[in-house]
Amino acid sequence: MKFLYIGIDPMDFRPDYFQLHVVDKFDGVRQLGNEVDYICRDEGKIFELIGGKKIFIPLIQAGDCDKEYFRYILAFLNDNEYDIVYLNSRLIYPEMCLMAQTVKAQKFGTKVIYEPTYWPIDFYFHKEMNTYRGNKQYGLFLKKFFEMLSQRRRGSDFALCADAAVVFGFPARTVRGMPAIPMPNGVAVNKIHASFSSEALDQPVTILAVADGPGTCGFERLFRGLKIYYEKDFHDSVTIDIVSNDSNTALLRQAAAEIGIEGYVNFLGEKSLAQINDLCATHTIAVGSLDLYLEDRIYDSPWITKFFCAAGIPFLYTGEDIGLDSKVPFALKLPNLDAPINMELVSEFVWRCRFFTDLAQQERRYAEQHFDWRILMKRILLFTATGKLEA
Repeated sequence: MKFLYIGIDPMDFRPDYFQLHVVDKFDGVRQLGNEVDYICRDEGKIFELIGGKKIFIPLIQAGDCDKEYFRYILAFLNDNEYDIVYLNSRLIYPEMCLMAQTVKAQKFGTKVIYEPTYWPIDFYFHKEMNTYRGNKQYGLFLKKFFEMLSQRRRGSDFALCADAAVVFGFPARTVRGMPAIPMPNGVAVNKIHASFSSEALDQPVTILAVADGPGTCGFERLFRGLKIYYEKDFHDSVTIDIVSNDSNTALLRQAAAEIGIEGYVNFLGEKSLAQINDLCATHTIAVGSLDLYLEDRIYDSPWITKFFCAAGIPFLYTGEDIGLDSKVPFALKLPNLDAPINMELVSEFVWRCRFFTDLAQQERRYAEQHFDWRILMKRILLFTATGKLEA
């Protein structure tokens, strides 16, 4: 089977991001015995992998890059046949209907899958509209409002051409009238090393915190919880090691100093995925962002928790993750609100984890069965073919 991925939105060509969100995901399709190509772009060029050959094509900077990119894709689809075409974009564009119609005209039985970058997209429209209204920018507010209405109309048109939608991290069953399958985020488990060594019960607790952007990422919740923990004179030694580049951690450094626990927080700087993988083997537990509540969101399926799961390190998380059973022993779900993290609860979680000598093996198996891209993409392809979630 021939499979083509088309990334509609411009992508800053960051190797880690591209590897996680394109290459690893569709390598799962390749592992199922299929031929996989992709076409993507950043602001300045198209980059593609066709038939195993990488090609880079500069876009005309003085022109309309969007229209030029769409013309290129439509011309390519007119000359090539695929069994599955997978479209990823934040918004639905009129050209996407043409793409779907073109591939179906080229080959009978071709399936078109759509993955919205964010869902529900109306949430993001409302968020921007509220910002404009609060700043009394009523012109921009109305522009965004009509754009939202336009998306609903375009979605209805596109639903007539597409066969299925994939929504990551949200329990959607339809997307603009298209049948949808909700999926957790995934990782390439075979590229992540797991450490199966166990910590002694009396070892210091070291928390690996991986920040995913500027701001505090909710880690000040950890700081406040740790402050309360030490004020109660608990005896477990707890420290936090934060991974992020220096420009992203200015607010975190300030928060640690203001709260008065800077002596227990270490800033490790920016690390590659391989280095984060090594750090998982030397820390007690790990945590990703804890600020989901700031966006008034309930559902989330961050890739970093899937990474922790594959690496065999127990982790903390917030929100509802559709791919993670809340009763697994290697993950602790925390309240999704602006409150200090209860470090006594975290300490109890650490003790429970240390009593399970085969916990890391169990966690690794869970990642292989639930988060590996080969497993997830198989479910997506079967759903597209049959329309059944049970597949």
